[in-house]
Amino acid sequence: MKLARTLLLALAAVVLAAPSASFADALEGAWNVVGWESGAAQSEEPAYEGQAVIKKHGDGYVFEGIIDGGEYFGVGLFDEKGATLSLAFQGPSGNDAGLTVLTLSGDTLTGRWLYLGDEEGRVGREVWTREKQ
Repeated sequence: MKLARTLLLALAAVVLAAPSASFADALEGAWNVVGWESGAAQSEEPAYEGQAVIKKHGDGYVFEGIIDGGEYFGVGLFDEKGATLSLAFQGPSGNDAGLTVLTLSGDTLTGRWLYLGDEEGRVGREVWTREKQ
């Protein structure tokens, strides 16, 4: 009986640990990106597109990509409870740093972004879709 309880506890620990690994697997890889500038209706055609790659880096993530014709890179943290990835990014001009907050659902990340230093605090939207292998 004691062995069965120990095995059951070990199995429970493995099952409970599994979501962390699956989230990491769900985030790492290549993504297609489409986005809308602030004020645009999502029913409109996207204003820009691109590709990005997310990689696990310690307890966080790093990403880089070509979005709207420019090179972007940054770091991020993933909140498993909210399935939310927050990315601090830097763009090609050096003056276009900002924050993107994306929610993971299946093979799609959806969310909003804004630039640091934008006097009006305008918010745009993006959808990241996992590239099919």
